[in-house]
Amino acid sequence: MSHHQPHTGPTYWQVPPPQRRRRWPWVVLALVLIAVMGVCIAGAVASDEPSAGRTAVQQQPRASRPVPTTEPVRPVGDQPGAALDADDIKLKIRKTGNQCFGAAGCLVDYRITVTLNHEPPAGRTYLVTYEVRGVRDGPIVDTFTLYGTTYDVPDGNAQTRRQSTKLTAVVTTVEEA
Repeated sequence: MSHHQPHTGPTYWQVPPPQRRRRWPWVVLALVLIAVMGVCIAGAVASDEPSAGRTAVQQQPRASRPVPTTEPVRPVGDQPGAALDADDIKLKIRKTGNQCFGAAGCLVDYRITVTLNHEPPAGRTYLVTYEVRGVRDGPIVDTFTLYGTTYDVPDGNAQTRRQSTKLTAVVTTVEEA
């Protein structure tokens, strides 16, 4: 008769194979982050590209050029009829919108208003070139037309380094059209 003896030595059993980690959640997360970064970079590059006939100014809405504001200018001086030069025209920027993106900076929408030191000669038209300063990549140069005491300045936008950055506009040249 055979007697079955219990095994007294070390017990060996088969070690189960290691569980495979699921990597697909990390892959999906990485793809989403890459897509978001691509959209942010594309938006930053698109805001830096000049539009046709303009120097580094994007218009709102981006799909079409906005209707420019034609407003009367209020002369503040008392020299009616004298020709205008850069010192006679004061520009003021009013922020109309602001979107900030952390370290990427802010996108500021603005409108420019014009004040004249004196009323220009009747019937004259001027091309006024100006710079918007305080912009992330250097000043934006643009031109508007002054028809007697009305002007035609489209709204604009600019990228700034931070929300507290103040934008200013300065007339650089005035030419009779």
